[in-house]
Amino acid sequence: MLKQKKGQITIFIIVGIILLLGAVAFFTIRSQVTKKVQETEVETAIWANSIKNYITDCLTETSIAGFQQIGWHGGFIDMHDPSITGIEFNLDDNPTESDGVTLSEGEDPIPYWFYLRAPNICTDCEMMSLAPTPEHIQDQVSTYVERNLPSCLNGFRVFKEQGFDIDYNNISATTDIATDDISVSIQIPMDITKDGSTTRIEKVNTNIDLSFSNIYLLATSIAFEEMINQTLEDLFLYLLSDYSLVPNPNGIPPISWIDKKTTTVTWDIQQVEDRLKQYVIGTNFNLIQIDKTRGAQRINADNPFEQGIYEAMYLKILTKELPNQEVTFFYNPEWPIYFDISPKPLRPTTINTDFPFNIAPSTQTNYYEFYYDISFPVVVMITDNRSLRRHGEKGYTFMFALEVNIRDNKNMLLWNQGQGTIGTWNNAVINATYGGLLQQPVQCEEGRTDYQCPNTPLNIFHDANTCDINCTADCIKNTREWTCPLDNKRYTSTQTCAENCKQEVSEVRNPQEIETLFCNEEQRISGDINIRVKDDMTNQLLSDAKLSYGCGTYRQCTIGTTSAGTYKGKFPICIGDGYITVEKQGYVTKTFEHISMEYEVEQALEFSLEPYKEIQVEVYHIPISNLYRVKTLLENATRSGYHIAGNTEYENNTIVNKTRTKLYLAFNNLTKILNPAQATRDKVVPWARETMLLLNTLSQEVNQYHVMLIGNYTSKIAKEMDDIQFVDDIDSEANINYYKSTAKPQKSTFQAMVTLSPKGTPPPLTTASIMGQTTAPIHLAPGNQTIRITVIENNGTEIDVGGEMQALEAYQIAGATLDNNTGEITVTRDDMSASKIRFYAFQVEPPITGDDMGQLSLIDQYSKTFRKYIEPEFIQ
Repeated sequence: MLKQKKGQITIFIIVGIILLLGAVAFFTIRSQVTKKVQETEVETAIWANSIKNYITDCLTETSIAGFQQIGWHGGFIDMHDPSITGIEFNLDDNPTESDGVTLSEGEDPIPYWFYLRAPNICTDCEMMSLAPTPEHIQDQVSTYVERNLPSCLNGFRVFKEQGFDIDYNNISATTDIATDDISVSIQIPMDITKDGSTTRIEKVNTNIDLSFSNIYLLATSIAFEEMINQTLEDLFLYLLSDYSLVPNPNGIPPISWIDKKTTTVTWDIQQVEDRLKQYVIGTNFNLIQIDKTRGAQRINADNPFEQGIYEAMYLKILTKELPNQEVTFFYNPEWPIYFDISPKPLRPTTINTDFPFNIAPSTQTNYYEFYYDISFPVVVMITDNRSLRRHGEKGYTFMFALEVNIRDNKNMLLWNQGQGTIGTWNNAVINATYGGLLQQPVQCEEGRTDYQCPNTPLNIFHDANTCDINCTADCIKNTREWTCPLDNKRYTSTQTCAENCKQEVSEVRNPQEIETLFCNEEQRISGDINIRVKDDMTNQLLSDAKLSYGCGTYRQCTIGTTSAGTYKGKFPICIGDGYITVEKQGYVTKTFEHISMEYEVEQALEFSLEPYKEIQVEVYHIPISNLYRVKTLLENATRSGYHIAGNTEYENNTIVNKTRTKLYLAFNNLTKILNPAQATRDKVVPWARETMLLLNTLSQEVNQYHVMLIGNYTSKIAKEMDDIQFVDDIDSEANINYYKSTAKPQKSTFQAMVTLSPKGTPPPLTTASIMGQTTAPIHLAPGNQTIRITVIENNGTEIDVGGEMQALEAYQIAGATLDNNTGEITVTRDDMSASKIRFYAFQVEPPITGDDMGQLSLIDQYSKTFRKYIEPEFIQ
């Protein structure tokens, strides 16, 4: 599966490179070929020029109509007609299960230039581009002209009425897309006769004033950016994080949030989908702009949250100006989308903590962590206001679609690297039980009984013999009381006694043990299956190991338990996809897959279980700088200096003007720090020093007021530079040892939640809650382990969210992730002899603004980039 995923990633890159570089190469050589073709035209007699002009006008009109169809439908004349496109498209009313999307009902579809070709629920999630090559577009237009030009020519009826005799054969069209325009030519061997004179037309050309090459290259650049960098997916995740920062019942569930409130927030899944479509996607995706295109302008906002969104939606992907092309992104909230979110129901996981001896009040911690799956279309419209003006048109429009795909909060590039949940969840490996007290009825006993003689109803006897002696008819038995043996209480009817005579018994039941036909005894028709279960460390055979067998994704039944480590018996039949689950208290439950059972076929199977060991764990913290804050400070300082230098008071000062230019360049350089988790001291410090040097130069040339402003920034920058840590050489072993040796134990107000999940078992397996510098036990077994550490600060604080102070009763302050993305840990048998494990977590600086909370979203990225720093230590 991993090789398939890596191959899929390679396809992402190859398709994008072929699309972009192929287009560039095509348009580089096309203009020369077109000129050579034009030089081969044959002269026609002057008296027949009216007919040639007529053909030229029809050719121009038909060619423009063909290219307009190409523009409206993403490079295809008609997606419903495979005879002209050469492709059979899968078209569906649901745009996320289709090869295209329609702007409104009844219109022809627009194809995806990058989308999830596989169904929305997929294991091998194949991505594909339907972007046609320039050659393919040329061929389609040529076919369109050949089909539709005769309709425009109308059999030359007008000229035949004037006495012209016109004889021609089939039309053959050729389309050439050049750098600046388009040439369409037709071979139309035609003999024209009038008044005894004959002339011949072999070929007719037309040139269309359409800068299609620039439009196509712009479209491929946008599609290439999406393929390689998953830009739209990252924008959606950015918006998702921004819109769900704090749990709000009128908002959407957050990707990650922790609080200690006594009340929790829940959501309705349909309302969440509607809000995503209307607000997160609908309000924002229509605002995406492409730098260097016509009309593209940065949007400025006073609110830093809004400004961050606008900056993210201003895409810089072009290297040259395109003053005639305007780009519009369009999303219609009425379009169906694919949407799912887990876990359900949409509410947090709540953990109540009670302290021993009531030394502190009980606390409630709410963990909000939700995983989004979503697919939705976005249409990109490119408008060229200069093209086709010479032909009476108001411009040219080209549209294509892109599909945004997120699975488990990951874009498809990460998903296909194996960083998401691969495949549908197999319910067979879920071992869930529910327990409680069962009201089991107890058989009531007959209490007081008498006998009645039917001849003399008033004669009632207490035993049968006396009644028989005194009655000539058969006596009637009447039970007047029923006794409950549990408490000897008497009841006057069997129904009343049955309702009240019950005992409570404890029951634990696996819901998957509900009887199905698969589990019936008569279905166990395999041969004898001999099974041995042993301890993986000691090789000792294990008694009382429970065996279950399942087939497919839903059927599972209990087979039996081992005695003296062995089991012998017959199984139900299952070919190809059977699995055996082995579980025993004190051991890791394991599911062994791909075990077939065939009719009357015997097998011998042996399974090993890893034993758990209880080991104490502790958490130490490695501080890490908030580079969001550093980057923002540097940007604000350079921006402020740039504006000060632009004051009219200094317009004739050469030093100020030169400094202003350098500040502008410095500000542009800062945009290269896109991801603080990948920034290093070597990248940040030079820019900081350059900024301070420029500001100091500027302060020597301006008035006292501006000097104070500049000094305020330089002092803050100097402090931040002194505080920067953990951004040195990340590959240095000495640096790693230094930071681990200087890591600090938890503060008394910190509480760490350590969740450990052995690979191949339903997570989470076990969780330890660690307060301050204490330790806590956790169960551990040899093998690959996934670790997630979340540390919260129980002392509340306030943060500035858009100018308003937002109270946080508790907030995440540190964390670490060790999984298949960042690198699982492998526990060896030697490690099991340790008495304690020390885990390391990255501690960020306390939040001051809402932007600071975004630092916590980088914990996974930090865990991957600085993986060696958080390698746990086994302490003997």
